[in-house]
Amino acid sequence: RAPQPPKGALTTWASIGFVNTKGKEGTYDFTDAAPPLGAGGVYYRLRQMDNDGKETLSKVISISTKGNNKLKVYPSVTSSILSIESSETGDYQVFNLLGQQLLNGQLSQQINISTLPQGTYILKVGTEQVKFMKQ
Repeated sequence: RAPQPPKGALTTWASIGFVNTKGKEGTYDFTDAAPPLGAGGVYYRLRQMDNDGKETLSKVISISTKGNNKLKVYPSVTSSILSIESSETGDYQVFNLLGQQLLNGQLSQQINISTLPQGTYILKVGTEQVKFMKQ
């Protein structure tokens, strides 16, 4: 039996990408550039669209996102300065929800995000990542 989202969970499916076919048969891959973060699970399914317009949905799969994120940002909604707490050192990258890198640099306790347009972003430090919003 395929996993199902828990009762009361958001059950509206959102498109996260599209892969064109390369002939009749083949192997395809796609990476979710902005998976939801935090405790809980993420549910995925594929929608296959044939050339004749017929659609087929795959079974639902779940990916556990439970973990101990050591990367913390605050405030999670800000207009200029993002404060960082991390056990990681090194470089950081800021991505939009399309997976495009917009900022990068040496990790410090604060990052100036005032040049970013309003929206939701992902801060990545090492293997950790966290979402934040720019007002």
